[in-house]
Amino acid sequence: MNSIDDLQTRANAAADALDGPDAAVAELAQENTSLAQTFAALSQEHAAQILSDADSLLATIREHLAKARTALEEYVAACEQAKGGAG
Repeated sequence: MNSIDDLQTRANAAADALDGPDAAVAELAQENTSLAQTFAALSQEHAAQILSDADSLLATIREHLAKARTALEEYVAACEQAKGGAG
């Protein structure tokens, strides 16, 4: 069972490690939006539009990180079930 506990610990650590990239991408998205608004205010619509369109890329990254976290949580739950079946 220690092996399963080790897997759970490592999976939880991997899920926790996703906090850093998620926070970094969230900050990048805020800065991107702010810069797009600045360009729009300066009547540089082309640059503003490109940055606005790029927001969807950052949103996609955050969605993938959330899905990865969910998958790791499901993996931890599967390990817990395996421990119950091993006893």
